Amino acid sequence: RCAATCATWPSRRRRTSTTAAALAAWNKVNEVFAIPAPAAAEAPAEILALLEERQAARKAKDFKRSDAIRDQLKALGWVIEDSPKGPRLKRI
Repeated sequence: RCAATCATWPSRRRRTSTTAAALAAWNKVNEVFAIPAPAAAEAPAEILALLEERQAARKAKDFKRSDAIRDQLKALGWVIEDSPKGPRLKRI
């Protein structure tokens, strides 16, 4: 009974290597099509706090402050991409 099932089930090593190959292929697709990884989730708390402060400044129409925060984030190695769905952080 197990012989038939076990013969068709790939070995653990083969599954792991297949999974790694699939992940590598997916990462290559993302790279080719420039699909960014979700950077906001990886950003430190300090950076996220600055992003929220910038959003508050924009909402209050304090664009001078908003631009200053954008420049501050850029100096720290982060770029903000504004979109209709909200801002996105990207590591430079």
